Amino acid sequence: MKGTPHELKYWLANSIRENPTSYIIEEIFTRFPTPEELIDVTEQELISINGIGKTKARQILAALKFAQTLSISPPPVYKIQCPEDVFKLAEPEMRYLKVEHFVILMLDSKNRVIAKELISIGCLNACIVHPREVFRPAIKRNCASIICIHNHPSGNPDPSPEDGAITKRLTDAGTIIGIEVLDHIVIGHHKYVSLKERGCPISHVDDDGTPPFFVFGLNSSLRMKCSSDRHCSGIPSNQRGMVGIPSQKRTLTLL
Repeated sequence: MKGTPHELKYWLANSIRENPTSYIIEEIFTRFPTPEELIDVTEQELISINGIGKTKARQILAALKFAQTLSISPPPVYKIQCPEDVFKLAEPEMRYLKVEHFVILMLDSKNRVIAKELISIGCLNACIVHPREVFRPAIKRNCASIICIHNHPSGNPDPSPEDGAITKRLTDAGTIIGIEVLDHIVIGHHKYVSLKERGCPISHVDDDGTPPFFVFGLNSSLRMKCSSDRHCSGIPSNQRGMVGIPSQKRTLTLL
């Protein structure tokens, strides 16, 4: 606890609805004049003061405990300076995951981590990601930028074309919203790949100029595969969008 003796008296008096100049408050600070002694006071010691019973003693102890909790220094702020910093922060939790998890780090204007949030859990080699779900917590926390992270349960962190596609989609959305996507880190077994460092093409298209699509906006739980000519039969073009990370089998999920 920090503060002058007068401030501490005033704070404790208000906590237990006593006058700062009352006998009880004066006696407490006479017997326990320093914050260190006050924090270590016991219920029996408080009850020995006239006018303090068990109920009031417990109120005082609860108030002191609360003050002690508030005065504890917060954990050190984690500042991201390079992709390896992201890997060190996320890898211990994602090392043994059996399915894909998509996580974002939310940063302030000085690249300090504000929060980390799980956005989506997928299957062995796919994870559905929508810009709406990615940026909702980022907007709520008023962050300046985000870093996307997902794991490859296979252990091989090499990014797929679909990883580049979703990164492009999120980057474009972030530009509109005003929250920059700084990087997308793919985590494997004891190693990682930064799409930014790799220089991986953000926007991927097939040989015929058709991007890999992840269908969204349809009220259906059906799953279908792209045909060999890379066209998704029966799905209007206005209902397609690069908003996910399809599996290597190019499976499309109708949400």
